[in-house]
Amino acid sequence: LENYCIKIGDLAKLKVLIAKSKKERNKIQSLQRNFTQKANAGISSAIKIAKNTLSKVMEKNDE
Repeated sequence: LENYCIKIGDLAKLKVLIAKSKKERNKIQSLQRNFTQKANAGISSAIKIAKNTLSKVMEKNDE
């Protein structure tokens, strides 16, 4: 996806980038979907680990 990003100083590239992104819209959407799925999986994994860790800490505090 970084191929479709520009820095503030690179505004001269904007017209080319817009034309390219119009042609490759489906590819960009697919990349965004894949990125989102991977990010969600990572977040879900981190949440699961955090919950398990908290559960263990709470169990130790109950002892």
